[in-house]
Amino acid sequence: MVKGVIKTGDTIFSLLNRYLPMQTIYRLNRQSVQYLSSHQVKKGQAYKFILQEGNLIGFEYENNKQDKLVIQREKIGFSIMQMPLEYDKILSVVSVPIISSLIEAVRKAGERRDLAWKLSDIFVWDIDFFRNIQPGDQFDLLIEKRYLDGKFMEYGNIQAAIFINNGTQFKAFLHKDSTGRSGYYDENGISLQKSFTHLAFSGISSKSTSKQMPPILKENCSDSGTDYAVSITLDEMEQFRARVKKLSQKMLTVHSPHPSNKKSV
Repeated sequence: MVKGVIKTGDTIFSLLNRYLPMQTIYRLNRQSVQYLSSHQVKKGQAYKFILQEGNLIGFEYENNKQDKLVIQREKIGFSIMQMPLEYDKILSVVSVPIISSLIEAVRKAGERRDLAWKLSDIFVWDIDFFRNIQPGDQFDLLIEKRYLDGKFMEYGNIQAAIFINNGTQFKAFLHKDSTGRSGYYDENGISLQKSFTHLAFSGISSKSTSKQMPPILKENCSDSGTDYAVSITLDEMEQFRARVKKLSQKMLTVHSPHPSNKKSV
């Protein structure tokens, strides 16, 4: 077996040409144009040749974190297909005390910073991760880690988490309902994912445009989105402001207010 990673200038053709004649590669290309001719290899992605007595019997290239391109020798010629990557999935317990910030605590624990984003997404309605994280806070979680050929690749879902913030304990458990939809709930079965889905849109406040002067950038730029207006009460506005505050670390931009007590996001 010969393993490697894509380098600048590599193509599927140049890789296969190490072990296959151009005539065979041409037949493979005609057999599955969607896999070879239009296939864009990415620098840094892994591949491997499977050899038997110096002859190629298989080739695999990891398209992304989900799929791989597989070429296999058959009795007559080669077959080519796209297949899902087969990860080794391990449930791991991560328990971390917080000294300064959530991201710093995750980093010192030897974990990737995207674990901090996964955790904050779960508790974003209940904990202000931007302002209220304090020394002495702590989190414990059970998370799925995915490995490929013994190498850690990515985090799966957090299965359960406990976060202690300023002496208050928050719990979350991943649960799939009867419709197959997954979500996080506390120990009393109450969903942690609140929303404003009860609001009724009253119209379009502004359509997409090629030129718009946003309040932060202060220069004309393209806006491909459409803003929908909704009438809200003062209580709902306070809830909305609290939601924006909790998401402020993710740079959520709120547009200027509309007339008649209407807001757009």
